[in-house]
Amino acid sequence: MHPETSPAHHRDVSYVTLAAPMLLDRLHRKIRRSKKLTKLFLDDGAWLQLISQSEALQQSGRRVSTLTTASALPQVTSLAFIGSAPMRLDLPSDPTHFPEVRLLRFDRANAYGRSSLIQLQTGRVIHHDLITPSAHMISEEDHRQLRIDAAHLTCQFVGAPLLTTVLHKAALFTDSVATNYAHWLTEVLPRIALYVRSALSADVPLIIDDGLHPNLYESLAIVVGSKRRVYKLPQDRRVHVQQLDVVTPTGYVPYAARPPKRAGHSHGIFSAEALWAVRDACKHLMPPVNQTARKRIYVRRNSGLRKLVNDQQISETLTKAGFTVIAPEELSFSEQVRLFSQAELVIGATGAAMANLMFCPPGSRVHVLMAQHEDMPYCYWQRLADCIGINLSYGMGEVCAAHEKGFHADFTVDINHIDRVLSNAEGHCAETLCSAP
Repeated sequence: MHPETSPAHHRDVSYVTLAAPMLLDRLHRKIRRSKKLTKLFLDDGAWLQLISQSEALQQSGRRVSTLTTASALPQVTSLAFIGSAPMRLDLPSDPTHFPEVRLLRFDRANAYGRSSLIQLQTGRVIHHDLITPSAHMISEEDHRQLRIDAAHLTCQFVGAPLLTTVLHKAALFTDSVATNYAHWLTEVLPRIALYVRSALSADVPLIIDDGLHPNLYESLAIVVGSKRRVYKLPQDRRVHVQQLDVVTPTGYVPYAARPPKRAGHSHGIFSAEALWAVRDACKHLMPPVNQTARKRIYVRRNSGLRKLVNDQQISETLTKAGFTVIAPEELSFSEQVRLFSQAELVIGATGAAMANLMFCPPGSRVHVLMAQHEDMPYCYWQRLADCIGINLSYGMGEVCAAHEKGFHADFTVDINHIDRVLSNAEGHCAETLCSAP
């Protein structure tokens, strides 16, 4: 284990990276970088039974506390579009309620870097209740961490994740999607926020993923608030914990549909109370709305996927219209919270940075630009906006080349659409409500 010096704004968090002995650690990493060496030298191990958290609770876990009660999910029956609506719109068949968020405790369990799965001493591997392995792939499969036999509900860890150490007690918050800003804000950080405000979490260290963006560690320090030890667990490493606390999901969007593709694939669901727990932890960063000039913000997207090809043209148009143009990757987490908390109108292409809408004032407006594609998860942003009380609308663009990328392909938006969005903001142009057939 390697203690680290925390940056100034992380001063209340004591980080320790979990690592195996140095030579063994280096050798394991070198082997894992090669598929051939991995196959030759690392045993993938046995196929293990895959069970849900609820099933594990009945067999060997303990329900320690209820952190939030079950809450009604607003039913998305239509979406608002400015301009043209998609030619095809399949709304998901989501449940009517988000389940209660619970604190569970398991004895003698293994936890893994870049995964929310845990393995009990019995050999069973636990996934959270919102995953349906027979219908949903999980990203660990794509990242060569795990194989799943969906027909038999069994799994096999790839490449023998290396044991780092044994801990007496800890709370687990590693996740295969933790590196993504939106998934971190909506699926990982809310669980941490609920956990640390519970008296049962006192003096229990946290386990999170190693190698996250500094903004994610900054958000963690803000939410944790008081002095706390945090263990960083690298990918392809595991830790054995004698008493492991696990918080059930606060949000989830399936990684991908497992073939054959089914209708009504979920676009994501969230616990509003858990999202507000994050907002509450960040409220000292949010100037009172009635004491600041409200801002109009354009969020540039510089990612390699779903790139808005005519972003520069749109930036110039909106700058002339008085918008503040931002590149989120150039801002700290605190700066992003502060900006979005002052927004009256946000325009931006679909992407992780738009998850900052959860810091916008209730009643503000957010307009999401996205490509028209039959697999586009249109309801994702609507679900998130409903939790905060945001007025959300969409604008459709056209996919450019590389159609094989599906809804991740680059796209372009007609500049006349931006003029229409501005007219809508002034009340001169109506939205189109579009329902599923």
